[in-house]
Amino acid sequence: MKSAVLTAIALGLLFPAPLLAQEPEEPEEPALTEAQRQDELIKTELKMAELYEAKNDIENALKILRELRSQHPDNITVLGRLGRIGHAQNMPDLVLQVAPTLVRRHPDNLQYRLWLAAALVARERQTEALPHLEWLQTKRPQDPELRKDLAAAYEKMKRPQQALSHYDWLVARFPRNTEYRMARVHLYGDLKQPKRQQAELRALLRLAPGDVEVRLELADLAFYEERFDEAEEHLNAVLRTDPKNTRATALLTKIRQGREAAERRAVQEYRMEERYQDWLNDLQERSEDF
Repeated sequence: MKSAVLTAIALGLLFPAPLLAQEPEEPEEPALTEAQRQDELIKTELKMAELYEAKNDIENALKILRELRSQHPDNITVLGRLGRIGHAQNMPDLVLQVAPTLVRRHPDNLQYRLWLAAALVARERQTEALPHLEWLQTKRPQDPELRKDLAAAYEKMKRPQQALSHYDWLVARFPRNTEYRMARVHLYGDLKQPKRQQAELRALLRLAPGDVEVRLELADLAFYEERFDEAEEHLNAVLRTDPKNTRATALLTKIRQGREAAERRAVQEYRMEERYQDWLNDLQERSEDF
């Protein structure tokens, strides 16, 4: 018996059993391929650029994105981020660097088309912009933001009638929006439609009686039509709100000068009428002599 025990111990020392409490080892994750590693790096850099953009640190966001573009010139996500920032920050040259590729790769993407069209208009390349604008209008005629951008683009193209059609659509749906109504005021001015311009301004004044810009526009219009009392009324209202408003004080000076000029014209017209009447009387007397 003792010999059997010793033999068992010896065999256990020579051939130890596996430890029952030992946990099985986890399999190692396969190493990333070079392409996967590049994708992860791009995602990290894009996230960093997004954080800078969120903090309105556009300079650093663009620095990262431009570096990414130099390394990955065909990456649509990178090009899209650059286009978005360029459009939002009014940087048409940046948009024009990336938007043609975006539109070529995704011709049905409305946002890319809009960026490209707006940048072309900003650089006065209206002929190139027009096909994109017309395409956009056919695709989403009920989109308010698109209508607004189209109207602004047509304004820059010096096509006030087309711009006005979009603002008319917007005002019909958002009648209390003063931005759209003021845009119509300026377009009526471009189209030489003073009555419609005045009606729009009066509608704006009802919506916002304390709006200084509206009062100044009404005063300007009244001044050029020589309705000096009305112009003064609006300017005095402006100066009660903003006593140092230089535009209002300058226009008041013009009104005084305009009144003086109008009085001089009236005197001249009266004198001419007197001379004309004297001439008629003289002519009548001579005819009676004959």
